[in-house]
Amino acid sequence: MRKQLFMIFVVVFALFACSASTVAASEGRIIYVNCNATGDNTGSSWGNAFTTLQAALDVAQTGDEIWVAAGTYKPTSDYGLGVGERGKHFEMKNEVGIYGGFAGTESTRSGRDWTAHPTILSGDIGVEDDVSDNVYHVFYHPDGLALYQTALLDGFTVTGGNAIGNSDSYGGGMYNDSNSSPTLTNITFSGNCANVGGGMYNKYYSSPTLTNVTFNGNNANYGGGMYNDWCSNPTLTNVTFSGNNANYGDSGIGGGKGGGMYNNSYSSPKLTNVTFSGNSATNGHGGGMYNGDSSSPKLTNVTFSGNNTGWGKGDGMFNSSSSPTLTNCILWGNSGAQIYDDENSNPTVTYSDIQGGYPGNGNIDADPLFVGPGNLRLQASSPCINTGSNNDVTVSTDLDGNPRIVYVNVDMGAYEFSGSFPTSSPTWPSVSSVTYSNVTQNGLTLTWTAATDDVGVTSYKIYKNSNILDTVNLDTVDGTPTPYNVTGLTAGTQYTFKVEAGDAAGNWSTTGPSVKVTTPAQIPSVIYVNCNATGDNTGSSWGNAFTTLQAALDVAQPGDEIWVVEGTYKPTSDYGLSIGERGKHFEMKNGVGIYGGFAGTESTRSGRDWTAHPTIISGDIGVEGDAIDNCYHVFYHPDGLALYQTAVLDGLTVNGGNAYGSSTGDGALLSGGGMYNEKNSPTLTNVTFSGNSASWYGGGMYNVNSSNPTLTNVTFSNNSGGSGGGMYNVNSSNPTLTNVTFSNNSGGSGGGMYNSSSSPALTNVTFSGNSATRGLGGGMYNEKNSSTLTNVTFSGNNASTGGGMTNYYRGSPKLTNVTFSNNTSNFGGGMSNFSGSSPTLTNVTFSGNSASVSGYGGGMNNSFSSPMLTNCILWANSGAQINNQAGGRPTITYSNIQGGWVGEGNINTDPKFIRNPGNDDSGDLRLERDSPCINAGTNVPFEAGGVAQGVTTDLDGNPRIIADRVDMGAYEAGITDLISKFQKLSAQQVKDALEIGQRIIESDTIPDILSPAQKSMLNNLGLTNAQVKSAYSSVMSQLDTEEKIKDFQSGDITKLANFLKTVEGSFDPDMRNTLAAKGITVSKVVTFTLDISKFSFDPFGNIPKADLEAILEGDLGIASETAASYGLNWANIEALRDSLHPPEKRKLMDILITIGNLSDNANLSGLTLSTGTLDPVFASETTEYTVIVGNDASGFTVTPTTADANATVEVDKKAVQSGTASETVSFRGNSRRVKVTVTVTAQSGTEKKYTLIVLKPK
Repeated sequence: MRKQLFMIFVVVFALFACSASTVAASEGRIIYVNCNATGDNTGSSWGNAFTTLQAALDVAQTGDEIWVAAGTYKPTSDYGLGVGERGKHFEMKNEVGIYGGFAGTESTRSGRDWTAHPTILSGDIGVEDDVSDNVYHVFYHPDGLALYQTALLDGFTVTGGNAIGNSDSYGGGMYNDSNSSPTLTNITFSGNCANVGGGMYNKYYSSPTLTNVTFNGNNANYGGGMYNDWCSNPTLTNVTFSGNNANYGDSGIGGGKGGGMYNNSYSSPKLTNVTFSGNSATNGHGGGMYNGDSSSPKLTNVTFSGNNTGWGKGDGMFNSSSSPTLTNCILWGNSGAQIYDDENSNPTVTYSDIQGGYPGNGNIDADPLFVGPGNLRLQASSPCINTGSNNDVTVSTDLDGNPRIVYVNVDMGAYEFSGSFPTSSPTWPSVSSVTYSNVTQNGLTLTWTAATDDVGVTSYKIYKNSNILDTVNLDTVDGTPTPYNVTGLTAGTQYTFKVEAGDAAGNWSTTGPSVKVTTPAQIPSVIYVNCNATGDNTGSSWGNAFTTLQAALDVAQPGDEIWVVEGTYKPTSDYGLSIGERGKHFEMKNGVGIYGGFAGTESTRSGRDWTAHPTIISGDIGVEGDAIDNCYHVFYHPDGLALYQTAVLDGLTVNGGNAYGSSTGDGALLSGGGMYNEKNSPTLTNVTFSGNSASWYGGGMYNVNSSNPTLTNVTFSNNSGGSGGGMYNVNSSNPTLTNVTFSNNSGGSGGGMYNSSSSPALTNVTFSGNSATRGLGGGMYNEKNSSTLTNVTFSGNNASTGGGMTNYYRGSPKLTNVTFSNNTSNFGGGMSNFSGSSPTLTNVTFSGNSASVSGYGGGMNNSFSSPMLTNCILWANSGAQINNQAGGRPTITYSNIQGGWVGEGNINTDPKFIRNPGNDDSGDLRLERDSPCINAGTNVPFEAGGVAQGVTTDLDGNPRIIADRVDMGAYEAGITDLISKFQKLSAQQVKDALEIGQRIIESDTIPDILSPAQKSMLNNLGLTNAQVKSAYSSVMSQLDTEEKIKDFQSGDITKLANFLKTVEGSFDPDMRNTLAAKGITVSKVVTFTLDISKFSFDPFGNIPKADLEAILEGDLGIASETAASYGLNWANIEALRDSLHPPEKRKLMDILITIGNLSDNANLSGLTLSTGTLDPVFASETTEYTVIVGNDASGFTVTPTTADANATVEVDKKAVQSGTASETVSFRGNSRRVKVTVTVTAQSGTEKKYTLIVLKPK
């Protein structure tokens, strides 16, 4: 109720705010300006209009609009600059709209026409057409003015600004400095010049919004049309850049970079429906656009054509240490190279037409067929039509104002083709078929005869078992065979493949050919390895095991498993590297699992124990203990090996790799001492990387060029590297880490982990005791990435900057349920953010961290960065909780910041941790019961579309939101304590407590409504009102979720009788007719008598169905009970919950009635799990089993098969069909043990229970 009232308040407030805004606008004046007005020039009407724009600006107040008639208007005020006549300029105002394009008679703004009635704002204040005495800036918005989007300019031409000749030579047309972000619509910037930013210059977080704007004929050294500097991110929609020039060495107007636009110093504008044509950077770089110094613009549906530099250095776009994102773009017909990237740039280009080609999903290299020179619209036969991606389209119209998406997919470029296409779908040849070849256990090749179509077949959809496997764009010739390789299949499985064709108009066939194929069955074999084996060493058994791992790898085939006995194994092959002994290494194989931890007697993999029987894979091949002659890599997986997740390493320790000392100049020999992956993605489970080193990157592991390994239960300890002591990820390498530990690793930066242009996903990961010996990020270093960290701890890490974590150069990770404690550095003990980084922190706790430089952020240090903190706690960090240097602009809400912080929902109160961190003690950052952080956060991040959507648990694995609101910090308070208390209650006590909870939750303000007896009960239980409310919300809303709350004690059965009532049931007519045909007479209405003593149920009225089948007593109205046949029918018992639930939430329990001679067979004939093996082997008479599963298992299913088809079976009281899998049984929290009961009930009611104890090894 409180939440509902709050939401009502928010809505009402929002409506009021909108209303207030409307009133302000309607009460604001219209101020008229007409350079030819002859009245009293008070601005009160067209007849009495001001004759200068400055006069109107001088008197304009919040909510006013200035209407300006056609004509030319020049600045008349220097606003106190004191630099002479050329310092005159205009200044916009917040919440004032300046509108041009009027004839001078209109009564509504919509009646104007800025094309027919041009309104010109000119800087030509001196000798006409002599630019040397023009104003420096037509518009100048200096530091401190801080314009917002409410400052509006609409319907003007801005011309004649000449920012040449003084020290502030930026932005001839408009100069926006330090957080000036006005809104510009229907504007033309033409004939302006400057040293930097001829048409417009934006500096220090100035991010104007431009819609329907043209930059034409502007000049500058850098950024002829526009220059964006120092984290300025303007939004451009439907904008044209044409004929602008960055002209190096021409009369002082030069620079030669970014003819149309120049982006510098972490500036990342967003461009949609924009064209760059005819711009030039003479003898320079970036005719259309230049991106430098960590700038990352996002371009969607942008066209570059006809731009030039004169010497081919990125005539369309030039990138220097920048990473722009281009989607649905066209770069064609620019004079030289369409895109030029220096070695430090990493653009992302997808679904774009790039002349000469460019790597990226959906890209093409085909003439876009523009309508004509200077007309960048598309012809009907353009390959750019219907070939873009809709994912990034956020506007409804194109640059012409036509619908942005006409057919199935958006077109590439700024203009959408709006002509008509045929509606007929592709046709297949009269004899068409799809055939298969090269069939393996995991893949095959499909081949089909191509379809035909009037406008050309452009795509094929390949279906696997009625589901779309892939949609591919293929250059096909009608009638020729088309191959497609299918991967990722399962051995011994039948598949049906079908192909359909699509054309350029988005029409798809429906009668394509199909084929069925079964992959070969996999018959895995076990290859045995024991370094002490004395048999024939064929690998066929423990006695005849190979003595080296390499011997097993040499013969292993896909589907094989290699079992390795405890001991130490070293590489013996260099796989053809030919660089000496140190080049020896191991290589994993696809489809082959390497398993360590065996004693040498086991017959099942589940019987091993890798802790008791350590299996060590060592690179110490030379003098024992002398790393200088160790192999470069223990595991080396180069480009071309292409390992997938089927390559498995499990239960081993990897140590002694030393990627150091190579004189070959090959950087691959200087990275990844423990494991080197290039375009390889193996699976690692229960593995330890320890004592590995690299002189460059990744002492423990190095992942480069889209290497995405999966790591579960892995430890990185005491590894070292130039950077990324534990792990180094670079160039789109995004590993997945679950239950991973990084401890005591060291590197120049990123002691534990270093991420560059890579975004790993971390869950339940710990960073402790890691160090960045020369600089940044003791625990983790991020740049140009968006890593995801959920349930992660950073403790005791150290670095010069960012003891726990450093985020640099667009390093923007997303952290949820994370703690930083006892981390140390000079700047930012817990975290340091700078150079355009913008991490998102949700429910993160910082405490006990320190910065040795006084005041420089024991918790966090920010410089030119914009972190966002929600539901966070920063408390008891030394050296200031948060320090902001130049450009540090965090957004903090619903957080507890010691010393206070401005922001919605923030507090400044001791969070009352269970135990504060101290020296060498990370403390216990869970919350005491009376912590002010409980229920003080906001749920928005966890709701649909939120940054933490899908996160349902806290750092402990308990429910993330217990009551109405989430807590602040990484831990949610109270659930473990509450559940343990409730489990100890009697049934009546639970019932009473939940009735109290119902009363509390129905109240808006939680008044003192409890009786003395109720208060006494709560006091005796140690439960507060808020805790009971929390329990009620959590428990009652999820009664059917078994893992949320256990069954409670049933208590005194007489107290529970009021939960039930009998309901009449009847046999339906079909059942009566069936029984009558067999000589059995059944009355129409059957009344049942219930024996309460036979019930077994919890206090909420949840009655197991098996119990209901056994409690029917009395006359069922059946004339004969000796017939051999039987029938089924249903009746209902209603489970009441008194006042706890409304009638629509009370359950109707089904009763099963059986008639006839009933079987007593309650045996199982089969019992399997989706993972693990039963011990002992299943036998119907054996009822107790143990099952060992892998540490990575989060759950499993159980498949029971009954000996008698008429028997019923349940798994943990949930019915399943015989021979089918149950619902997933999950391990709770960090539990490593779960008990499962399988109950078989014969027709006669006889029961037999089978018990499974499922364990994860320690």
